[in-house]
Amino acid sequence: MGTQQKFDELPVMPVHSPPAWSSLEIRGTVGKHLDLVLNDLLLMPQSTFTADFECNDGWISPEQEWEGVPVRHILRQAEVAMSAQKWSSTVASAARF
Repeated sequence: MGTQQKFDELPVMPVHSPPAWSSLEIRGTVGKHLDLVLNDLLLMPQSTFTADFECNDGWISPEQEWEGVPVRHILRQAEVAMSAQKWSSTVASAARF
């Protein structure tokens, strides 16, 4: 793999309208289905960590601080079965980039 272009900060991409979503649904091999709205997520324990952001386009922005609800917390709330082998997510929005 070639040398990656390095950015000290994440590049800002133009967004014509902010992404809109109404809920986060957790389904599948779970003990309970979840339908979470933004306020639900804001009430959950938050976590902060630092990691490099590597883009598939070949650039990197090292040591970015990330904040939010850990996915493991949401999956525990849904009581994901130990037999579950994968997960996926889909975001539907009206955002235009």
